[in-house]
Formats: sequence, C-alpha cells, structure tokens
Amino acid sequence: KDTWGSVVSSDVQPPYQGADIVNYETASNPTWAQLLDFLRNDRTDEKAYVPGVYMCGDYARDVHNNAEQAGIRAAYVAIELVGADHALNAFKTTDRGLVFIDCTGLLASESGPSNCDKTVDVKLGKRYVPKSLFPESGWSVTWESIGIVHDVQIYW
Repeated sequence: KDTWGSVVSSDVQPPYQGADIVNYETASNPTWAQLLDFLRNDRTDEKAYVPGVYMCGDYARDVHNNAEQAGIRAAYVAIELVGADHALNAFKTTDRGLVFIDCTGLLASESGPSNCDKTVDVKLGKRYVPKSLFPESGWSVTWESIGIVHDVQIYW
C-alpha cells in the first residue's frame, strides 16, 4: 500500500464510468517476451484519442480485456496525478515482476510514432514519464511527463 497507493483489489470492477473489465480464470501471468508479443499485435494504441469519447480509461479497459481474452492476466490501473487522473495497465510478468504499460494513443490531429505502447515506472511521489516499448526512428523514446503520481489504484 505504501508503494502502490490506496487500492489493490482482485475481482472488483474499477469504480469509473466505462471501466468494464472482464477477467478470465484461464488467464495467467506472462513472460516479458509474451507480453511484448501481445502488445506488438494489439492495435488498441492505434485508435485516436478523442476527448470525452475515447480516452485513457477506454484504452486501459480495451487492452485489459484483449489481454485477458488472449490468456494474459492484466490489471486496470487508475492513477491520480496532481491536478489530473489517468488510466493504464499492469502485468505481473514471470521474469520481470510487475510492469506498468500505457497504450494511450494520440489525438487524431497529433503527429507521433505509429506505435504508442509505453512502459512507465509508476511510484508514489515520482514523475509519470512513459518510454516507448517499440521506439521508432525520428521520435523520442521518452514521452512528456504528465505529472507526479499522487495515488495508484490497481484492479486485477
């Protein structure tokens, strides 16, 4: 709790509108290589970010549900930043432990890499700075920080 925040729960729906996660009993923790393979093939990050319509929580829900359906155990993660909220995913890999993945895409009017899958070191009191999992020539590996993590809620 001191490290991750106020909530870590299993088999509980996140209390956010549209965060309808589906867990599969057959899903299991992946290796890092299995997770990367899943993310490379999942196209959720290619969807346009549309304020008020399709936002970070929608990406996190869709990646969660796609992973679970593919047999990979996933968590929906809600974080509170100073002045903002954000959603992403977590996976407990068998060889690298708990990893946080942000697959939030770009605004339709925004230019950027074709793949928006990112890893983030999520810790209370630290800056939220995503890094591309699949770097592309011409784009920075490090994405802009969206603030300091104030609270983390993880829903398995």
